[in-house]
Amino acid sequence: MWGREGRMIGRLGHDQNLHRLRQLNCPASSCTIYYGLCRSVRKSTVMTLPRCSLCPRHCLPIPPSGPTPSRLLFLGEAPSSAEDRDGIPFCGKTGDELNQTYLPILGVPRSSIFVTNVCLCSRRDYSNPDYASALSCANTHLGPTLARVKPEVIVVMGAVACSLWPEISLNLDHGLPCAGKWGAWRGIVWPMYHPSAGIHATSFMIPLQTDFAALKEFLRRLDNL
Repeated sequence: MWGREGRMIGRLGHDQNLHRLRQLNCPASSCTIYYGLCRSVRKSTVMTLPRCSLCPRHCLPIPPSGPTPSRLLFLGEAPSSAEDRDGIPFCGKTGDELNQTYLPILGVPRSSIFVTNVCLCSRRDYSNPDYASALSCANTHLGPTLARVKPEVIVVMGAVACSLWPEISLNLDHGLPCAGKWGAWRGIVWPMYHPSAGIHATSFMIPLQTDFAALKEFLRRLDNL
């Protein structure tokens, strides 16, 4: 938990910290601990992350966020300017879209899922990473992450994340369970459009809502097996 919320605390006042922790379903009593450790935690956490061979090296990598182990791992594309600012994957407008619009359909809070990006570092112009960059960073970080998190389902959000599994077509397979593997990991890959797609084009909102509802039903059926 401190890997996400702790790094935000250093940028806000104490009252804002308490409000933000409540939004993130964190105990307010943790605020003092986070406030005292946030600066050193952020630096030490980032310094332990290896860089891939194609890393642009103009910014700090944004570490993953969430509980370990976790049944669900949500995999995005690359950090946005908001993520670079706050040091948290899926924050800002896209994070609000995920947290407030789509996760409630799934019936889980943000605090119960693990979230990361294919590329941990943003591009200079915040464009989507190309396939070579995505594969290079994923080959460095994704295997160890999956070994630690042990997800049952990887929710791949957007074309960049889906490109790691070439047999999956985002347009044809979104909202459907696909058998997937990455290194030693075996499980379900669940392709979806990126939450930001619904911000830029409202026509994507219905497919996103439908796919989150389908994922909820799929997990319910797994529980009943």
